[in-house]
Amino acid sequence: MKKLVLIGVLFVAAVLGWATQVNVTLKSDTNVMVYGPIDHYLAPNDPGWGTSKYAAVVAWPHPLWPYIANSAAVWISDSYMITGDPVNDSWRKFEATLKIPCVAYNVGVGSATVNSDNAEEVYLNGVLIGSDGNVQGPIGGYEWYTERYYPLLNLAAGLNKLEFIVRNYAGDPDDVDNPTGLIFQVTGLTYEIPEVVWRPPIINKKFVLQNGSTLPIKFSLYLQDGTQVTGIKNVELRVYKGTCNELTEPPVATWYLGEGVNNLRSDPNGLHYIANFHTRNYSLEVGAMYSAVVFDGCTQEPLGCISFLLSRKGNRSNK
Repeated sequence: MKKLVLIGVLFVAAVLGWATQVNVTLKSDTNVMVYGPIDHYLAPNDPGWGTSKYAAVVAWPHPLWPYIANSAAVWISDSYMITGDPVNDSWRKFEATLKIPCVAYNVGVGSATVNSDNAEEVYLNGVLIGSDGNVQGPIGGYEWYTERYYPLLNLAAGLNKLEFIVRNYAGDPDDVDNPTGLIFQVTGLTYEIPEVVWRPPIINKKFVLQNGSTLPIKFSLYLQDGTQVTGIKNVELRVYKGTCNELTEPPVATWYLGEGVNNLRSDPNGLHYIANFHTRNYSLEVGAMYSAVVFDGCTQEPLGCISFLLSRKGNRSNK
């Protein structure tokens, strides 16, 4: 079976933990996707780009192309060296994703530092936030030596799409090489993820879950300053076989937010969440470890995990 490893999940018991401060790292590298090249301009959401996309590659760095200071960002393109047919313009679309959890608090205002050969338009969730050079219309302004800063405002919870339309101007007919590329870095984007604090009975001393019984799994969310998060946030709860260090996919059970007894629900004041784990409804292994994991409902990032032992009926200890 496939194993799921939770990286960076804090194991929280009865005492309050500290929320996690996240610094978003996003830069031009081989994780960025590319569409094209094509021989005419298209808006980022135009179906003419097609559905075929592929990973960017590190581009041949023209000696005059500057790098972004104090950054690991690299110049990227659809191939290492763009060769041949230098008399025609070409356009490429680059696509990257910024994740903002539904439960995120204190989201900072980030910005993107961008440069391209020869001109770019920058879009956030399909909305143009700025450009440098003439991406449309006549050639004008060879802007490959200038960095521009684009504020990333109005980020939404979930997956935010950052897109770049890059135009490579036609080159000298006597020169078979006409390189193009993009370099960018996102800075200043931070947010706070609340900490999961588990509630009794799952945190009782020497807690062991009895097979055939029903376990009310309860938890709350707290900010870094110790303030409890109130109101319903978009989270999910899953139970896996295994410990928090190594979970077995698929999950044994999953609960989504709802109002029924079979859903993950919140108390009337929005102070804690509860889901009923009816062990009799599942084929569980007596003597095995199981883990409850809370996930953000927008990004599916794990927020907290706790493990417990499943015993035979009559061997339960909750003290």
